[in-house]
Amino acid sequence: MRRLFFFFALLLLPFSVLAQSGAKHHIPKGAIFYNHNWKGVSTAKQAAYYRLLTVDKRGRKLFRDYYISGQLCAEKHYISVNRSDDKQTVLTGVARTFYKSGRVESIMQYSNGKADGRAVSFFANGNVGMKLNYAKGLLNGASYTYSEYGNLEYTTVWNNGTKVKEYMGGTDKYIDKATGKDAFVESHRADEKLVMEQSLAVINDSVQNTAQEINHKLQPELAEVQLTTVADTVKTAEVPRPKGEFKFAFLYDLLVSDDQRTNEMNFFDGIGAEYGLTLAQVIKGHGAQKELTYSYNMQYNETTGSDIVTGKHPRQMGFWGVGKGTRFTVQRINLYTWSEEEMLQLAEDALSHGYEILGGGDYRTMNGNFVLKHSEYNKAGDSFFSVISFTHLDSVYANLYHIAFEIK
Repeated sequence: MRRLFFFFALLLLPFSVLAQSGAKHHIPKGAIFYNHNWKGVSTAKQAAYYRLLTVDKRGRKLFRDYYISGQLCAEKHYISVNRSDDKQTVLTGVARTFYKSGRVESIMQYSNGKADGRAVSFFANGNVGMKLNYAKGLLNGASYTYSEYGNLEYTTVWNNGTKVKEYMGGTDKYIDKATGKDAFVESHRADEKLVMEQSLAVINDSVQNTAQEINHKLQPELAEVQLTTVADTVKTAEVPRPKGEFKFAFLYDLLVSDDQRTNEMNFFDGIGAEYGLTLAQVIKGHGAQKELTYSYNMQYNETTGSDIVTGKHPRQMGFWGVGKGTRFTVQRINLYTWSEEEMLQLAEDALSHGYEILGGGDYRTMNGNFVLKHSEYNKAGDSFFSVISFTHLDSVYANLYHIAFEIK
């Protein structure tokens, strides 16, 4: 099932170790600067990240990427670095990425610019999200998809990029029966605690220094006036949202409401039409599982297992669940959109309904890659809760923003 790759999305992000401390931390001379799209820029003011070139203990070429604030983003071995467009950088060896909290986000092995060997992604809470294996850039062997709470949900078998079979559950062959651990994962997370401490120090210093600057530069009365003025300006600037834009409240209620979650299939056809999604497809899963998808200027190719964009401003809504006769029960809602603004608005709406960012941080600086969960049950008496996952990668889901609503 294509939706499993949502968990793996984190693996391909360009992020690394050893953060600098202080809001006005020193950026070493010779740093390479990149903007949010990983295009090279000339100054720190234009940059979202900076890169330092070094070597590891064995003398192998290594670079570390940092957020411009000083927290570690990534640590990767390389053959060559492209200062203008990081997509042209050639990796070899192990590449690790990190959440702003300092937790390891992904581990991936490369050989001469291609994924080759193990690849593991992690949720922001530290649990494994997905384990894959590559051979010369192609998926090969068994892959394992885990839930955010540590349960093995699916096993998928690949042969040189072709999916052979897929089934629920299974046994993770990478886990040693004697120790109950994955040696590859453990070895590449050995310094995680240290990195988390360094990231926390950067955050604390930044907050402290920023507060000191405000106290020195602004009088309390002036600050109060300015804050009031900004709030009034924002309130005045609010504009109506487009009719066809995905709405959090509607989708949430649909997923958690028993009298709507299970319905006739034509009920979901009507929702697709209401959102202006003109192409309807049914994607088969295991047994009674399937996905009802409704798209605009895009479609899913079941033969190649890929999303295809056919025009401008592509969007898609998918209802994944179980069908019986003409009835269908939704278990997950998948959204795809070209619009960053729409993605951010969905996140903002969810946060206003009591959701929180898993692992902390500012979702607006995460390039569309984060997870939201509710601190308690969504409604009094509910026996489940809903997780909302956001994913955005150049090589996944036709480069669109992916938002998944899922009940647990």
